[in-house]
Amino acid sequence: MRKLFIFCFVVQVIIVRAQFSLGQFNPYFFNEAPEWQNPSLSLRNGVPQLFVFEGTSILSFPRQPVFYGLMTSAYLDYGIGLAAKFYQQRAGFSRNTGGELSFLYQLHLAGEKDAERAIKLIFSLSAIGEQYRFMYDQVNSNNHLDPILQQQIENIPSFNGAFGLSLVSQNSFFLGIHADRLISFKENYLDNQIQQPIPIYLSTQGGIQKTFGMKHMVGLRTLFTMELKNNHFYYEGNLFYTWNGTISLSAGYQSFPAITSSLSVRLMSFTFGYQASFSPWADVVNNQSSYMLLSHGIILKKLFNEQKPVR
Repeated sequence: MRKLFIFCFVVQVIIVRAQFSLGQFNPYFFNEAPEWQNPSLSLRNGVPQLFVFEGTSILSFPRQPVFYGLMTSAYLDYGIGLAAKFYQQRAGFSRNTGGELSFLYQLHLAGEKDAERAIKLIFSLSAIGEQYRFMYDQVNSNNHLDPILQQQIENIPSFNGAFGLSLVSQNSFFLGIHADRLISFKENYLDNQIQQPIPIYLSTQGGIQKTFGMKHMVGLRTLFTMELKNNHFYYEGNLFYTWNGTISLSAGYQSFPAITSSLSVRLMSFTFGYQASFSPWADVVNNQSSYMLLSHGIILKKLFNEQKPVR
């Protein structure tokens, strides 16, 4: 029984960590907040911001919110800023809690005094801390006397770094690349019985938008992430339409596979959004423990000091 449980635990750890790593438990508000994937994009709006979001996932258990996130960013001085984010991800008996603090630096390549034409090159350097937890006390087993189930909790802290780079034109486009896990090490489970190598995690982000008249905007957002040396990857593409700067609709495809759509409304400096992903192809075997056909997410975003010129 003990060996069987250890084997099942290891399998779940590997699957869940792969899903956690690729951000598959996010509510996917990539249209509204691409900076979650790359902190260097935090300065693309030119003003401080704060957003929170929460959601479930197709790769999760029914009726259980599995992701919570908060991120904020602001300028410290001309061309220098900070960004911070905190999150918690859950799947079954596994929980991953973490935070990231990023130093941001930008260079103006063109149009420094004209927000409509400004092009910026932005760098980010991040420190990351995470704690992975496996809750033995919540495991159901016929053998309650098994020592491994006697109120044991496995906590695995880890620390790492990340680097990001982005090219941004506030009203036209953005391109970004982000490298996570710059420090190579191994994670140990169950007193070194299992060692899982930690590869570098690389992601690219892209977006373009065009305004027609005074009220209509259309655009495209793309995201691709992968773990180097592993076969884990994720990609997403979204088309969106914004009317009068207040109401935005999007439709896209995620590589689970899933179809996604979102609606967001902006009232003054606040943005409220809802997103749903639907996967008629969900499969327990091929999609790594899929239990849901539909997932949901909500976001609240606040921009500050919008009356000030873009830095």
